Amino acid sequence: MDKGGEMVVDIKKNQRSSETKKLDDAKTMFLRSLGEVTEKRKSAEGKVTGVEKIIEELEDLGRKLFLPYPHSLEKTTKELYDYKAALLNMLEDLNESRIKLEESYKELAELDKMKSDFIQIAVHELRTPLIAVKSGVELVNTGELGSLTSKQKEALGLAEQNIDVITALIDDMLDIMRIKSGKIGLMKESLSIKELVGLVANGLKPVFVKKKQKVTVKIPDSVSNIIGDPYLLAKVFNNLLGNAIKYTPDNGKITISAEDDGRKIHCAVTDTGVGIPKKEIDKIFDMFYVVDSSMSRKHKGVGLGLAICKGIMEAHNGKIWVESNTGKGSTFHVTLPKNEVKK
Repeated sequence: MDKGGEMVVDIKKNQRSSETKKLDDAKTMFLRSLGEVTEKRKSAEGKVTGVEKIIEELEDLGRKLFLPYPHSLEKTTKELYDYKAALLNMLEDLNESRIKLEESYKELAELDKMKSDFIQIAVHELRTPLIAVKSGVELVNTGELGSLTSKQKEALGLAEQNIDVITALIDDMLDIMRIKSGKIGLMKESLSIKELVGLVANGLKPVFVKKKQKVTVKIPDSVSNIIGDPYLLAKVFNNLLGNAIKYTPDNGKITISAEDDGRKIHCAVTDTGVGIPKKEIDKIFDMFYVVDSSMSRKHKGVGLGLAICKGIMEAHNGKIWVESNTGKGSTFHVTLPKNEVKK
């Protein structure tokens, strides 16, 4: 072959090579566009919408990309219809999965409602006879039904304590049910945070005095009033201070502070107790979650107190969180809406 012929062959080879590269680039662009078009048509729930429109856009895109290559158009059209079939199958599978998930969720919601209804009925039924039992024990303990020996009085005192524990658990269960159903029922009023915390601290004084703990309330008179339900907020601080006393060793220190923080009042309960492991901090406000420690096993809790506190704070448009280091103590923070009207 002469040099002229060789040059023609090389030129044709280069043209075919260039055309093949362009075709490969077009295919790559098409596959990338397939993902982009599908992604753009996802709804807020992650479902792909407008299936026919997607297919129409992809077919149009394919025609534009492969029009310069008529010899490969037939093959490309077949591939496009294969993609179309695969996409339809995928969407059908996704739709079936969605329907199954919705049915499972509905079943779980019904079971959860049945469980909640059962617990609510059970605790109500338990509470009435428990009140009668406590009244009977108190009556016997007064000696009005006959004199008692010291051992009998001790046994009755123990029975009263256990009745109080069960009553508190029942109250907690009722509170949880109200919080979950959104029927917590707030009786809001303007409150002095200093007075509220003072009442809670005085109520728990016999407990921390017995453990020789130093409890300090650092709340200036100038701190603004808060808006909230006095009974429910007292329950929050009673729980936080009670936990601090419970998990702080004898001779430990506990501080309750509060300060104005913009349109909120920021309160903190700090102790020198055992602390909470970092891996468990995010879980302690979950229902029935109890930190696994020797102190927890010693005091026996069912893990409702902090879940109730969280529910009460959220109902007040407030927040609750904790900072803690194992062996160095914990600080529980709460923020509550400030009463904008001057005291």
